[in-house]
Amino acid sequence: MDDDATTMSKIRQNIDHDITKWSDIKHVQNSLGKKLYVLPTSYRKSIRNDDIAHLMKCFTYAVHSNKNNKQQMQNDLSAIVPHVFNEHDHCNVRWCRYLKNPENYTPTIQLSNLDLKSKLSKIFQDYIENIDKLVPCASTKENESFNNMLTAKAPKNKHYSASTSLEARVNCTVAQKNESFNYVSIVNVECGLSPGKVTENSSNQLIKKRKMHSSYCNSKEFKKKKLDKKRLARNENNVLEIREGDTYKTEIDMLCQNMQETDVISNPLIVEELTHVQNIQPSIPCVYFDLETTSLSLNCDIVQISAINDMNEFDQYITPSSGISKYASEVTGLSMCNNILCYNGRKVNSCSPQQGLQNFIIWLQETIPEKCMLIGHNAKIFDAPRLVLCLQKFQLYSSFEEKVLGFIDTLPFFRNQYPDLKSHKQEVLVTTFLKKKYSAHNASADVQMLKELVEFTKCSITELSPYSFTTTSCALCLKQSTVSKARLFTLKPLTERNVISAAMAKKISDSGLDLFQLQLA
Repeated sequence: MDDDATTMSKIRQNIDHDITKWSDIKHVQNSLGKKLYVLPTSYRKSIRNDDIAHLMKCFTYAVHSNKNNKQQMQNDLSAIVPHVFNEHDHCNVRWCRYLKNPENYTPTIQLSNLDLKSKLSKIFQDYIENIDKLVPCASTKENESFNNMLTAKAPKNKHYSASTSLEARVNCTVAQKNESFNYVSIVNVECGLSPGKVTENSSNQLIKKRKMHSSYCNSKEFKKKKLDKKRLARNENNVLEIREGDTYKTEIDMLCQNMQETDVISNPLIVEELTHVQNIQPSIPCVYFDLETTSLSLNCDIVQISAINDMNEFDQYITPSSGISKYASEVTGLSMCNNILCYNGRKVNSCSPQQGLQNFIIWLQETIPEKCMLIGHNAKIFDAPRLVLCLQKFQLYSSFEEKVLGFIDTLPFFRNQYPDLKSHKQEVLVTTFLKKKYSAHNASADVQMLKELVEFTKCSITELSPYSFTTTSCALCLKQSTVSKARLFTLKPLTERNVISAAMAKKISDSGLDLFQLQLA
């Protein structure tokens, strides 16, 4: 029997016979494992799971190698704990490598915590005191097999206990257990009837199938798969418990009543990608646009927006909320003098960032009656994300999204069209193909030249569609990038000490993890 039921206590109370109980050895091993695998929580640095696996292996060997030998089994079980603490006075030369060759002996595990030794001795002592139950190495597999067979003929969810057929069902189960599946044919012959060819064939097929299944279940391959499956399930449960806390625990609801909500490890994030604009029609309006900013950082301020559609042109200077970096000022010619925006030292008419973005949206609404595409050189990396971020900052993104279907980046287009060119910067392309010189990094001049460049290639909007991406996907990628950047900042102590590389830190932050969650795990 297993050691969980109350059957034996009730039998001893009501029956006068001297009854000996044998424990199912598999249940004993499982109960020992449950007691041992909780030890690392109390003795974190003193014992590992590998050490526990070795103790389990020693217990199994001591029991099975001494079947029906009470004294020897008792001695071997008593020697397990001292043996792993490098005390070999009670060991047996049959299994202890120290007694065979003390000079070259290297212990598989070596524990040293005396408190742990006392705990382990107490656990194993319980089994030594109940050695009479372990000596036969009994198993309840045959009982469980019979119970399964009976359940097929008299299911527990049906009330057969009150029916007259229950006795026949139990008798059939006994006959099948003793005589296998051909018991029906044997009963027919005993009754003077034909065994039945169909019945015999059916029984033989079932017997053959049962033998094949039994042979496979006893094979090394099946047992290995079974262990791998259990290990995988245990690992998955461990991952869930690391992420979400305990998934199963006695009285956990009572223990957690007054607990505050705990932080959990987030699930792996799906990295957002820019998606192409589908089914771009040749008639869709195109607007060439360009931005000038205070720096190259993502959260920089926009200081100039320019756009052109056919003959309609938009050009707006914007007063930034912060200063313009020295590098940006040298490139664009824009600077701040006494809080006044100047271009090449001359004052320009400018407005606030919110007003400038509103003017751009109004110009798109008035100039183009339907949804349009914005075309920019290096728009994917620079212009589009910075424009979308500024629009979100001033709650203007929804109005912009209603008007703009997506963006087209001409930089990868020119790279694919003219791979032999050493540089694909816009000013280089203008000099190479249009044979012109212009004031580069002035947004107004940039959009005019970009329009002429695209017209020079004579490509249609459908040919540019592979280089497009939707406004929505740009906003989603920007949102994920911003959050990922915050997580990446927390990993800075690890990259500074060369614990992980910068590339690995980027992967970790993109997956949704930060330093706190790594420490929690």
